Amino acid sequence: MSKNRIGDKKVINASEIGQYLFCNISWMLQKQGFKPDSIYIKKGEDKHIEHGIIIDNTIKTRFRSKIIGIIGILFILFSFLYLFFEVI
Repeated sequence: MSKNRIGDKKVINASEIGQYLFCNISWMLQKQGFKPDSIYIKKGEDKHIEHGIIIDNTIKTRFRSKIIGIIGILFILFSFLYLFFEVI
């Protein structure tokens, strides 16, 4: 089990459940300190990092688009107000 704890109970991560279901012997060996030696683990870690960067960039882009949308709405509102008071 992982080092995570909730109260006094040990917590198993979702990834650990997947590891156990895939190969319970491998899971047990990892818990005893033996680390697997595979190029696929490094590739998986790299993919997780890439995915995290994509998510971070998406969050930043979404925030920027909201700001630009608000600025656009304010510009339209001020344009209508300017035209309305210019006519009066």
